[in-house]
Amino acid sequence: MKENERNTNLPDRWAKLLSNRPFVAAVIFTLFLFGLEEKWFRLPQTLYLWLLPREPFWLYLGGVLSILFSLFLFLFFLWVSFLSRPVYRVIYAGILIGVILVQYNYQNVFGRFISAQDMNTALSSPFNLWVDAAAFFSWSGLLPISLYLLLTLWTWPRQQHGGRQFLAIIAVIAVSNVIYYYLGYSHSAALSVPAFFKTAGNLFIEGVEIRQLTRQLVPYKSDIVPQNNIVLIIDESIRGDRLSVNGYIRPTTPYLETLAHQGYVSNWGIAVSAATCSILSNKVILTGGSHLPDPDYHLETNPTIFQYAKAMGYTTYYLDTQTDYLWNGLTVTDLTYIDHHMTRRNFGQDYDVDLRAADFIYEQVASGTGNFFLLNKAGVHFHYNDTYPAEAIIWEPIPAPKIYVDPLAVGNTYDNGLHYNVEQFFRRLLKDTIVLEHTLLLYTSDHGQTLIENGETWSHCGNTSKEAAVPLLLIGQHNFSPDTQYRATHYNIFPTILDLMGVPAEARIVTYPLSLLEATTLDSANRYFLGGTVEAYYSVQVNFDQGEE
Repeated sequence: MKENERNTNLPDRWAKLLSNRPFVAAVIFTLFLFGLEEKWFRLPQTLYLWLLPREPFWLYLGGVLSILFSLFLFLFFLWVSFLSRPVYRVIYAGILIGVILVQYNYQNVFGRFISAQDMNTALSSPFNLWVDAAAFFSWSGLLPISLYLLLTLWTWPRQQHGGRQFLAIIAVIAVSNVIYYYLGYSHSAALSVPAFFKTAGNLFIEGVEIRQLTRQLVPYKSDIVPQNNIVLIIDESIRGDRLSVNGYIRPTTPYLETLAHQGYVSNWGIAVSAATCSILSNKVILTGGSHLPDPDYHLETNPTIFQYAKAMGYTTYYLDTQTDYLWNGLTVTDLTYIDHHMTRRNFGQDYDVDLRAADFIYEQVASGTGNFFLLNKAGVHFHYNDTYPAEAIIWEPIPAPKIYVDPLAVGNTYDNGLHYNVEQFFRRLLKDTIVLEHTLLLYTSDHGQTLIENGETWSHCGNTSKEAAVPLLLIGQHNFSPDTQYRATHYNIFPTILDLMGVPAEARIVTYPLSLLEATTLDSANRYFLGGTVEAYYSVQVNFDQGEE
């Protein structure tokens, strides 16, 4: 009898559940978002499930279950939000609206959702770069946001839950993200909102793991006083093939051409960056990483270039004309090996900030030896119009402020920026070439730029070869005979600096790639860069020498 009562009550229970507006609203929004993102974003869930069968069955099953659980958890998140009191509804709405706007903007620009690497970059970027990012705003996110707000109004009378339920759902999401991470499913495809939660969890867990790491020490101490100055310049957003010293048709860098004709320049032409985002490229250059991705955190445990410089007796300078804080993989502990740390606070906030840094370096190297400088230049970062004054315009037309849609105009303003920033920088830095008798400069950039030449909607951090095309020049008088036909990458920079410092083999804590001073054409191999994000379920290692993948 009881069993029959349960059976007869089952339809009533389903009817009651379906009459529950918050539950129905949660189901409607979940299904809507799933269908919308499958259609708009190249079938992310379907593609993931199609790729997974290539893996072992247990991995495939785990991937399917992770997606289903993500959908269930998202539905539960919505259900609780529609049952909550007004103040908490505002919090839920703020989270969902913010996440959708971020995810849809990234899809609009890069064709993918945000990664932990992107989050780390955003958290390490000055406010003006956040403002610049508004130029890529995507209106597509307003559709699901509007539906969510309408469903919120539709379910408004149901106001039951508050802070306990909010903390509970956040705790469940956090715990599930930890489980995803350690089971290897933290990058499995999901709707935009659950995907963001997973990525935020990845960033937090990796941050905790990194904080437990320490850098290896360099116990070696040289008894020889350095007889030269070494200046490592990491420019910002400079594409190698747009410099006239590399054969570009416009005279964007005539002074570098003059130095080359005078025999001061060893030029490896178009080199390849380690990655197309700044932080990873800088980490590789500063710590001598040999590959990306870096799952074992070598970039956090390898000694920095400053440790070797101090071991060889150099006075160390770290100049950053981009920000006022540490952002490129260095930590407060790393400052132990930096004698002079100077930032935008010291050099200014306008488009002449790099030129003032050039003046400062010149004054130091002109007065003696034994100095090691690392400069993170402000360069020609997007928006390009903001990197030079109006009187420096040479090539026109240029884009209207914040409107970068015409490739010709974008190329013009970028070239103007190169001619003003890079050209004038070297004229100020080497105003008297006599300093090159005892000063060696190694110049590169963190990454290149797309310049939207092939319809790209982003400037960098994607996977096109132009974003990885960077300059690489050694400037100065020296007794080395480098083979500049060698196909160089960022990975060659760290060991080259060690050679310029004279660091002996027994003092080198880890095994590094080839130095540019010893690499020959026969050592050349295919060059790969990390494009986009390491958190995609498709390949992100791109072979620069075979074009884009």
